[in-house]
Amino acid sequence: MIKVQILLSSYNGAKYIRRMIDSILNQHYKKISILVRDDGSSDETINILEDYASKHTFFSYFLGDNVGVINSFKSLISKRDLSCDLFMFCDQDDYWFDSKVSTFVNVYQNSNNFHVPFLCVGDLITTDNNLKVISNSFWKDRGFDVDTFKYQSLFFENYFPGCNMALNGCFLSSADEIPTCYDFLMHDFYFIHIAVSLNCLYFERSPQMYYIQHESNVIGAKKPFLSKTFLTYFSPKYYVNRYREWLEVYRYIFNRYPYNSRLKFLSLFGNNLLPLDYFKLANRSDAIKFYCFYSIGYLVNLFISKLRFTRY
Repeated sequence: MIKVQILLSSYNGAKYIRRMIDSILNQHYKKISILVRDDGSSDETINILEDYASKHTFFSYFLGDNVGVINSFKSLISKRDLSCDLFMFCDQDDYWFDSKVSTFVNVYQNSNNFHVPFLCVGDLITTDNNLKVISNSFWKDRGFDVDTFKYQSLFFENYFPGCNMALNGCFLSSADEIPTCYDFLMHDFYFIHIAVSLNCLYFERSPQMYYIQHESNVIGAKKPFLSKTFLTYFSPKYYVNRYREWLEVYRYIFNRYPYNSRLKFLSLFGNNLLPLDYFKLANRSDAIKFYCFYSIGYLVNLFISKLRFTRY
């Protein structure tokens, strides 16, 4: 029987975390364990975790300093139970349907890829904190169609929150060291890049959880097109920084898998302006934003480099 471990990072989640944990305890699939890392909570979260740990032998937690969600998940991954077959990330403020774990386990079993990397993602239903439905399809809102998407688009825009991923041990063994160049993104973006590179990405069409949106979300479903203060976008330094950050990410992936024919398009980054075809890869405003910011950053960086060269 497939052993599943659920990895949850908590931080000041006393208002929501019982609902999330209870939805895990109500899963039809019972071959599970839960590991929580608390990221320095100052509310009642730790007392709540202690309460669950005292009642359930498969529930454990450990405490850490406040290092942020990415580094907290890095720590969780490093302390995972290596005897488990499948791992699922979990946010403290969502709600899982009682069929979620069994659904992802079925996808894993049907894949027959027990000894090679496997990563499955699914659609979500977006709700407010009272579970009132905002959208029945996160994928549709993001402009993602599982039947027509181009895999290159998955390098530019993240359609798959980590809270709705299932990864096997083989995948995490090859991808558990999340490089620092992904710190400006999220760990889920890194895992998608690796899964596309390894051609091991699977999809579950039916939503299996409520993705709850509220004022305390670290990452949410709804993002403004321009997420910084208006004056930020008049700073050449901002564009150069974004350009260099993205360039480091793409060079990391391209250099890690230099013989992967699917990744040849990444070799263009840093050497030329991006063709308009890249602009058309995704359907949302994020694609426009990425293309414009990267292109402006490339030109500003090129100007700065030539200026330095002429000085010397």
